[in-house]
Amino acid sequence: LAVGITWMLRARIGRGPLAVLLLFGGTLVPAIGFFDVYPFRYSFVADHFQYHASVAVLVATAAALHGVARARLSATVTASIAAIWLLLLSFTTMGLLGQYKDFKTLWVETLAKNPSSTLALANLGGMATEARDLNSARDYLTRCIALDDTSNEAIVSLGIVEQLEGNLAEAKRLYERGIELKPNASRARNNLAVLQLDLGDTGSAIQLARKSIEIDPEYYDGHVTLGWALTRDKQWQSALTELQWVLQRTPSVIETRICLVNCLTGLKRPSKAAAQALVALKITPEDAAVQQLAAKTLAVALRNQPAASLRNKVIAAIKNSGNESAPLLPLVADALRALGEASLADAIQGS
Repeated sequence: LAVGITWMLRARIGRGPLAVLLLFGGTLVPAIGFFDVYPFRYSFVADHFQYHASVAVLVATAAALHGVARARLSATVTASIAAIWLLLLSFTTMGLLGQYKDFKTLWVETLAKNPSSTLALANLGGMATEARDLNSARDYLTRCIALDDTSNEAIVSLGIVEQLEGNLAEAKRLYERGIELKPNASRARNNLAVLQLDLGDTGSAIQLARKSIEIDPEYYDGHVTLGWALTRDKQWQSALTELQWVLQRTPSVIETRICLVNCLTGLKRPSKAAAQALVALKITPEDAAVQQLAAKTLAVALRNQPAASLRNKVIAAIKNSGNESAPLLPLVADALRALGEASLADAIQGS
């Protein structure tokens, strides 16, 4: 009706009002119900739907006010009013900025204004789960599911909470429910794969992890889980491919690096295994388990070297990797003795 009226009156009032209405309505079209968009899953109304559309209205309002002010007020008074108005808006903005400090603050503010916001509850539950604040996570997620029992995000996150608390049967049920609700989502499948791996069902874990990255070839967690599962199943070559994919993207993840060492050891590549163990040691030099792993792989890699040159070669290998040799040499000697190479162990210790 408004568009029709402004169209008929365009000769009398100008084309500005019609342009404003067309711009405002046209910009809103994607978000007012003609098309199904993601936010409609949580709400059919939201202030931010009109952010872009409001530009036309704000420009028109500013133009109208400027016209009135120019006709009735001096330039100095007009500028003063504009400055005061701008200052008030600035203080208003500053007062609101705290709500956007971080994601947690944003969702807490959202929940305070809308206690039935399943999006806020699911996100707060997910963040609490990551922070291992399991009591808060359970509260947020159960509230979310009570409002929307089809919330895949909340159901899968609650599955993680149950798994962390040792309730594996309930965690499995929740993951399977998540897969049922969203068959093409990778997260629930990967989490179920991790659970199956913990239960010792490596075959199922491999199958689920493979499916998660078939759905999303760039799904990082799926590649991690598949690499670990294949390593545990001693499918060394396939595991190597997955582990290298992960480490190309996150080279400092120590657990995956250790998996790679075990994989290379299984493939009978002792020198490469030792090199990767030394990389792991460089990342966590104080980790006793990694020290032992580096010492053991070095001992295996260099056990066939002549005793006369062995100490120098071990020192060179350690130093070239950026590690300190002094703490590691006694451990390498112990590893050599465990392999039945007492003379080489003595050579390492310089005796």
